[in-house]
Amino acid sequence: MSDEGVPNETRDFAESIRQAIETLSCGEYPSIRMTAAFVGMSVRTLQRRLAQAGASHHMLVAQARFATAAAVLEQTDAKILDLALHLGYSDHANFTRAFRRWTGCAPREYRLKKGPPPACREPSRRREAGRRTGGVSPCPSDQRGLVAISDSAE
Repeated sequence: MSDEGVPNETRDFAESIRQAIETLSCGEYPSIRMTAAFVGMSVRTLQRRLAQAGASHHMLVAQARFATAAAVLEQTDAKILDLALHLGYSDHANFTRAFRRWTGCAPREYRLKKGPPPACREPSRRREAGRRTGGVSPCPSDQRGLVAISDSAE
């Protein structure tokens, strides 16, 4: 979703929730209930505030997963299967599909280039608009602006 018309304070809220999700991610990613308790608000209030920011808890969890995956792929030689299991995927194929959805390329290709190669780019606006109902939204935390994260975890 577009950040146009969303106040900075609202976007900052979503970013702070994403950081809370990363903090709570020890072995598995937190439920919305756990995140709401951590930040001291009800689940419904958290959902409402995230919706105002054009985000959802599920989308922020996906962004946190991507941030972890990208860092591990860029900085280590860890096996992709181990990374997939660490991120909560049942196998590497599910992780690879999600990663390809996020970046447009496979994790192995991303790792070989130590980041997204030129072929890996943000989906076209038309493709993104068509998937918007599925929760596709640009990842604001990715400084390169190359990532689209889907709400679907696997």
